Amino acid sequence: LDYDSLVFSGSTEPPQPTTPVTREDALAILYTSGTTGLPKGAVLSHDTLLYRALAWHVTGDVGPDFVGWGPMFHMISTEPLLTVTLLGGTFYIVNGFKTELVLERHRQADTGYFLFIPGVVDRILEYASKNDIDTAAYESLEKIGALADLVDPDKIERLTELFDAEYLNTFGSTEVGFPPLSNDTIPVGTRPGTADLSKSEGPLCEVRLIDEDWNEVA
Repeated sequence: LDYDSLVFSGSTEPPQPTTPVTREDALAILYTSGTTGLPKGAVLSHDTLLYRALAWHVTGDVGPDFVGWGPMFHMISTEPLLTVTLLGGTFYIVNGFKTELVLERHRQADTGYFLFIPGVVDRILEYASKNDIDTAAYESLEKIGALADLVDPDKIERLTELFDAEYLNTFGSTEVGFPPLSNDTIPVGTRPGTADLSKSEGPLCEVRLIDEDWNEVA
C-alpha cells in the first residue's frame, strides 16, 4: 500500500458502516477476575456502556473533561472515556499514576471528579506533605476517590479537606460498572464511620437481591 495513493483516491465523506449493529451487540470486552479469582471476559453491550455514561453525566461526576491515568482496558477509564466522548469534552490520557502530572492535568481539566483508588492515596498525601497544594486550583472538583471502604478514615478526612471535595463512596464491578450503588458521598472534613460507608442506588438504576433461582430475597 502506498500512502500518497490512498490519500489521493480517498474520500472526505464519513465512512458508512456496512455491518448492522443493534443496541445489544457487544461494544467492549473487559477482563476481570474480581468475583472468581480467574480472568474472564465481561461482554458489554452498546446499551450497557451508553447508560453507564449517562449515569456518570446525570450525577455530574464526569464531564465535560476527565483525566484518565488508569489503563484503557479497565472500566475506570473506559466508562469516563465514553461519557467525555458523548459530551464533546477532553479526555486527558496519562500513562499511569504519575502524581505530579496527574495533579497538573486536574488543574487544567474542567472535570467534577478526580478518580483515584486506595493504592495511590498515600502517594497523593506524601506529595501534599512536601508541596503546597492550592485548593482553589481544583475548584471544578466536586468529588474525589473511590472504594472508600478500603481507605483509612483519617486519610479520607484529610483528602476531602485537601481538595475541598466530597469523597465518592463507590461500589461496582466490571460487569455492572460504578453507577448502580455509587450515589453516596462522604462530606468534606468527615472521618467516616461504618454507617457512613453504606451505599445508595444510583440514577437510571434499579437494584434487587435474588437467590440462585432468581427469587427476590430480603
